[in-house]
Amino acid sequence: MNTSVPEHKPTNSDSPREPIFKNLPIGTILILLVIGAIFVARIGEPEGGTYVWAANLQLISQKIALYLTEGTGGTNELWTLISYQFLHAGRFHIVMNAAMLLQVGPICEIGFIPHANLNNYANMPRANFAQKLKMKAALLFILYFLACGIIAALGFVWLNSSSSIPLVGASGSISGIFAGYLWSAFIMAPRGSQIVRPLAESAIVFLVINVGLAALVRGSNLIAIAWEAHLFGFLAGLVLYPLFYRLSRTGTMP
Repeated sequence: MNTSVPEHKPTNSDSPREPIFKNLPIGTILILLVIGAIFVARIGEPEGGTYVWAANLQLISQKIALYLTEGTGGTNELWTLISYQFLHAGRFHIVMNAAMLLQVGPICEIGFIPHANLNNYANMPRANFAQKLKMKAALLFILYFLACGIIAALGFVWLNSSSSIPLVGASGSISGIFAGYLWSAFIMAPRGSQIVRPLAESAIVFLVINVGLAALVRGSNLIAIAWEAHLFGFLAGLVLYPLFYRLSRTGTMP
């Protein structure tokens, strides 16, 4: 008769559970806080209206195009290339963008820290050097976010130079962050070549939904989705990530 104790196989319930937000890096948190603060500050707006200060954050393609081509208007129009990224049209808009940023932002940002990944980020030592690496990664991530958003907006302006419809939201910026997420996942993987196919498939699905489907939805006059910003933001992220990644490795220990 076999009297041995049956081998216990680990299950999901045996693995330690960590708070969902424990691994959120600094840059991702700061961007979410700014987006959230601006949204909360607009809660008292009258129905169908916009506070003057919020209206001044919106990007108007026509104004940007006229300033860039003819020099008309003020330089304050260029400020909207950044400010529009933090303004959202409603609850659904901000929830969708925040959810996407929470999903792809951490991996993209942590990729700017040498030898770091999503598993060891929370357990990095509290030494000054490690904290400096986190802060440097946060700065690079925020600049990367803004750069992708600026290029996304310029792409939208290029294709809609006569439009007077306001452009708002972080979708273009986050499309760039998604591209950075793909880059970072490839670099972090022990054998990056083995995940090229799933990453490529993710990119295709993203473009089909956020560019192709979004264009169809806007063309049907259902929802005004700036698919051009999604496309140019994603392309900007693909091109810019290697540059920011290289910057993250300068002046650090090997």
